[in-house]
Amino acid sequence: MVKIVSFILVLYSLNSVSLADVNDRQLKVYEAKLAKEINRYDDSVSAIVSVSKKNVLSIEEITVLKSSYTMAVEGEITNVEREVQIAIKEYLRKPADYEGKVKIFTLKGESYQYMSEVNAKAEKEYKAYAEAAFTEAYNIAKEKLSPANTARLELVVSYTSFEYNTMKNIDGATKMAYDEYRAAITEIDSSSDNEESARLIAILKKNLDLWTQGE
Repeated sequence: MVKIVSFILVLYSLNSVSLADVNDRQLKVYEAKLAKEINRYDDSVSAIVSVSKKNVLSIEEITVLKSSYTMAVEGEITNVEREVQIAIKEYLRKPADYEGKVKIFTLKGESYQYMSEVNAKAEKEYKAYAEAAFTEAYNIAKEKLSPANTARLELVVSYTSFEYNTMKNIDGATKMAYDEYRAAITEIDSSSDNEESARLIAILKKNLDLWTQGE
């Protein structure tokens, strides 16, 4: 991590940016982004966790945390789990906007889902934790976010996949995916995040097509 910080300092000097104009939070976020770019996902997670201890994470910071966490577990780096849980707990201790809460509860659900897959002894317990986190996120999303909102769509993709693949709740997952898909395509034209929303809607449609084959 020291090497990454040193490299960041060099980048700032090359771009004629005064360190006096850069606060600790900005430096940590830049550090997290750079670590992610060079596949140091555990370092990226650690940097965002340090930010979460003093600040309410922004949507951008949650996105960096989520993507770095996802890449880390794909690389079988399991020690980031504790750090992610720290960031989640710190975030939920502070006032936050609804979109951020949906994103953080989604990440919490995904984290527990992963732990249920790698820890056979506590599989049932972690599945229950994941279910609770996804449910909390969905309750907030349905009440506070539009169907075409990207945070809501990201949640629906993760939640329905969890229900279908992990919980084997085939009917429930399919119904939720179908209902959310229909609601989202109705509002997509009025969404400010058309491109990302369209990508997530396409994933939902692909899953639906796969899950309803032969019906």
